[in-house]
Amino acid sequence: MKKNGFTLVELLATIIILGMILTMAYQAYHSYIRKSSEDSFKIAENTLRTNAKDAYADCLAGSTNEFCKNHQSFGYQNETIYFHELIQYGYAEPIKDPDDSNSQCDESKSYVIAQVQNSTSMNKIVNYTVCLVCGNQKSSTCTD
Repeated sequence: MKKNGFTLVELLATIIILGMILTMAYQAYHSYIRKSSEDSFKIAENTLRTNAKDAYADCLAGSTNEFCKNHQSFGYQNETIYFHELIQYGYAEPIKDPDDSNSQCDESKSYVIAQVQNSTSMNKIVNYTVCLVCGNQKSSTCTD
């Protein structure tokens, strides 16, 4: 007798194996997407921190721009620098939401706190704490 097809058991075994492979691929894909979104958010936080450092450096260098006039206590006491200020005075550009490229991070709720650790005249140690709000993501350091 000549066999021209597959048995039901062979077809079921093939479907089960394909299902397991697809399940693993689906989980790996979603893990990859979640990780890339988290990494993009960390990059955005670092970008905001760098923007605040640039503004701080300008003010310490004696800049008399409007931003530095509004933050004259830089280097002497803790300062909160709002993201919208950095954008307004040209130190930053809007940051795209890592989860939705059609929207941007919240400029009014995002900020950097410049905390002065050591304020001698020649050596200023400043710690920058970033609070970035982008859609469903929010920095763990946000206080509100």
